[in-house]
Amino acid sequence: MAQTDTRNLSLMVFPQEWSGTEIVANILLVPSGNPTLPIGSELPFAQAQPALQAAFLPGFATPSWAPPPATVVRKGLFHAVPPSSEGPGLLQPPSKADIFAGLAEQFAPTVPGRQASSGKIRKDLPPSYLAAAGNGPRDGATFATGDTYGCDLRNTTPVVTRVKPRNIAWGEIFSYAMRQPLIAQAMGMSYLDVRIRLDAAAVAGGGWLWVEIDATSPPTGTRNW
Repeated sequence: MAQTDTRNLSLMVFPQEWSGTEIVANILLVPSGNPTLPIGSELPFAQAQPALQAAFLPGFATPSWAPPPATVVRKGLFHAVPPSSEGPGLLQPPSKADIFAGLAEQFAPTVPGRQASSGKIRKDLPPSYLAAAGNGPRDGATFATGDTYGCDLRNTTPVVTRVKPRNIAWGEIFSYAMRQPLIAQAMGMSYLDVRIRLDAAAVAGGGWLWVEIDATSPPTGTRNW
């Protein structure tokens, strides 16, 4: 059965340290599909400069996927300390569009169709998460702990058919770029040492942190994501 994924962009934030006034984090942006094609009325990922903001939900009583709007603290992202006079924003790579154009011309990457797996994938919850959340997995069919973790390939039969030559897929290019930090930064997929200013009292009890598109930022040139 064909699997449809309507997401055009995946955003991930990886906190690195807390300075007492701000979280220093790395941010990863992974587009889906063909990054050189426009998405509706928006520019393609290859040309757009994302306008992002951090969102922090104090505590663990409210799930991050359905928080009351008033409880979420939203903050701008900075690449410098102290913030520049120009306000928050990510420093955009200057040659991002040229890199994507060169990849498209040289390799003609494809976007293969996706097939749903016949197995089941469960998310492994490490001890650090269980200690921070204060409880165990609620759904054993979706989450796993300890040695109950299993790979989706465990019960599959290896494919021994020779693979025919084909064009590389955009997803494979993204995968390679994420293993090469300098390439990922040049392609606008990775932003390192991003500063998120938060009040120390607000984060004292922990909470949920994520990055989202700033819908309040007006489109300006290529800064429309």
